[in-house]
Amino acid sequence: MSKWFFAVDRGGTFTDVIGVDSLGKIHTSKVLSESTSYDDSVIAGIRQILQLSSDEKIPLEKIERVRIGTTIATNALLEHKGSKTALLITSGFKDLLEIGNQARPSLFDLSIVKPAQLYHSVTEVEERLDADGNIIRKLDERKLELDLINLYNSGIQSVAIVLMHSWKNPVNEERGYTIAKKVGFSNISISSRIMPLIKIVGRGQTTVVDSYLYPILSKYILSLRNELGDIPLEFMQSSGGLIDGKSLTGKDAILSGPAGGAIGCATVGEINRLDSIIGFDMGGTSTDVSRYDGHFSRITEVETGGINFHASSLDIETIAAGGGSLLWFDGQRLQVGPESAGAIPGPVCYGLEGQLAITDANLVLGRINPNFFPEVFGPEQNDKLNSERARLEFEKLRYKINALERKNPKYAYCKAQLEEHQPDLIFCTTQRATQSISALLAAKDLGIPTVAFVYSWDNVPKAMQVVETDYYCVWSEHMKREVLQYYPFVKPEQVFVTGTPQFEPHYDHSLKETREDFFNTYGLDVEKQYICYSGDDETTSPLDQYYLKDLANVVRSLNTKGYNLGIIYRKCPVDFTNRYDVVIKENADIIEVLDPIWKQVGSQWNQVLPAPEDFKMLYNVCEHSAFVTNVCSSTVFDFVAHDKACIYYNYEQPQLKKGIRDIGQNYKYVHFRSMPSDKAAVFCTDKNELESLVKQILDGQLTNVPEGKAWFKIIVGPTPTEASKNIWEAISKILN
Repeated sequence: MSKWFFAVDRGGTFTDVIGVDSLGKIHTSKVLSESTSYDDSVIAGIRQILQLSSDEKIPLEKIERVRIGTTIATNALLEHKGSKTALLITSGFKDLLEIGNQARPSLFDLSIVKPAQLYHSVTEVEERLDADGNIIRKLDERKLELDLINLYNSGIQSVAIVLMHSWKNPVNEERGYTIAKKVGFSNISISSRIMPLIKIVGRGQTTVVDSYLYPILSKYILSLRNELGDIPLEFMQSSGGLIDGKSLTGKDAILSGPAGGAIGCATVGEINRLDSIIGFDMGGTSTDVSRYDGHFSRITEVETGGINFHASSLDIETIAAGGGSLLWFDGQRLQVGPESAGAIPGPVCYGLEGQLAITDANLVLGRINPNFFPEVFGPEQNDKLNSERARLEFEKLRYKINALERKNPKYAYCKAQLEEHQPDLIFCTTQRATQSISALLAAKDLGIPTVAFVYSWDNVPKAMQVVETDYYCVWSEHMKREVLQYYPFVKPEQVFVTGTPQFEPHYDHSLKETREDFFNTYGLDVEKQYICYSGDDETTSPLDQYYLKDLANVVRSLNTKGYNLGIIYRKCPVDFTNRYDVVIKENADIIEVLDPIWKQVGSQWNQVLPAPEDFKMLYNVCEHSAFVTNVCSSTVFDFVAHDKACIYYNYEQPQLKKGIRDIGQNYKYVHFRSMPSDKAAVFCTDKNELESLVKQILDGQLTNVPEGKAWFKIIVGPTPTEASKNIWEAISKILN
């Protein structure tokens, strides 16, 4: 190569430029897509690589070509920031594109929100062709011209002409095009040229998309031409192919940038000898997900931003969520997007008086490292990302939300109760209790100390903390580190490591019954050895009953081989479904149901608490069962406290289908990264291996207890018997 070659990814927030010089050496540049320091980011990136000042001309003779993938069209469609477009359609079909094809993807949704149409106005055209393209009603040219003059004078910039059966005979659309040109319109899309195919809805929507987006693309290409002259410009199309700038259409540019990303992912995969690739391309404005399995999936109908249209495209899912997606409060809850902060002003951390965005949240939470970003921010475009400014803006948002909460009648009620009873401290037994927000805020306003107990091992990393208190009680040093990591506004001195009372009963040996007494109490067969199946809630394990069935089949099989086994089924206390009934009935001879002894204390599904009798039951279930099996629950800790093993199911059931949660994703949650090794539980990854694992545990050849105890110590802390005492000591310190 004797000249420079440039490849550019021009996104909504950043523009990435790769330059390959005449010796084949690669140079890179990353600049903001919009800036007061330059007119165009592509040109700025090329100048930066060529080490040219802003007033130096680009040496056109040294550049062979420039190849560009851009999300300009994608972002304009997602944010509805295209050209002001008028739709001209055959008389009688004014509402046709809004009605669409009457598809209802959410059939039982009682609150349907229709996507906003791209066109600004609709004008009916007096004309009609039959299905064979014969003229039934002549085009009323005089009326059409007057309508177009009115549209032109009203500020309409683009026209989309969509007439019935024009794919058979374009005569009336072509005449409409001529009249629109005469009136003064420069951007006119007619469906017989854009997509000469049957079905007016798809053809019409595609024509509107093209008309809506082309002026933005055209303006952009023209600005490049002013700087790059006749250097060949190649644009990536949605299909993954390249085309020159003159031939690029709005409808084929929707996924220009994402298509480049999908091809890039596939190329990286092939270089690394991987032929099954999921591409995740998160930019400032949108996120694109693609799939490659040795071949690209292709589609002809595209849905972006709620708009369906026809175009040859790689199969890429695009959503209006990226680093620049705005975070805003609607008076009741926080919202994300779909609008983006863009490059100017950008998120708050860009230092240009922007609005809060996803990037600000990730920066404050420590999920992105500002040192990995170029110093192109601030008024002079020479600063790093400003995390302190983002933090202060979140403080303002918190103040705003609390101010609105104080106007809530519940706040006034709680404040009056607290003023009357004057408690020394408010202790909230869960940090997820949204109903307690008013009471906690009122207490803080009255100077009453507030404490929240993080009651479950998975709540912190799953970002389930929703109440703010003065202090927090957590299980272990591990959990304290997580609180400080995920909630930067919490200071170390606010967090007390107390342990959790959840596991204290397992060390209260007064609860222990003899095997015979326990079995007699619950009608268990003293001759059998029981395996505990601990059920999970329907959200975590929607197909949980089938794992119980798998275990029952294994038990039957082993019983034919000399074992004498049964199953104790203990359901999840907040699972009120009947999904296990069939399996239990079919296996009544081997499954014994021991329901948790929990009492309802309110009308809500989760307003249940364990009775003292349940502590005794659970202790003895753990003590007198051979081991436990379940899907990813903390029951593993209950059983290792009794030196008993735990099998975690980690294979999918054949009943799994779209819309049902797969259990594999449960083990990918952050709290499972706390395991000292994958031996902290016995993972069953194949149903066909379950019998072998059960047999090995029963025969004393397999256990997770040593590593399980190490995990238990990480999660619960070194003194699981002293949690209640530690909590009271923490309260005393707070009050004194």
